[in-house]
Amino acid sequence: MNQSPEGRAYTQAAQRAIRDVLRRSALLGQSVPVAGPGKGEVIWLTPEQILEELRKQEAAEKALVETL
Repeated sequence: MNQSPEGRAYTQAAQRAIRDVLRRSALLGQSVPVAGPGKGEVIWLTPEQILEELRKQEAAEKALVETL
């Protein structure tokens, strides 16, 4: 998808805000609901799962930046 610079900035800001909320919830010991693979399915992620997913995402983003 080809976004304008403003659209990319908006998307990046929204993603950053979501990561911040997830991290804060995990650090407070709160699980969060996310959409599951099935239609209408909800999965609850534990704080440990949230932090692990955030670590994976940050590592992947860092690796991508290093290749540029």
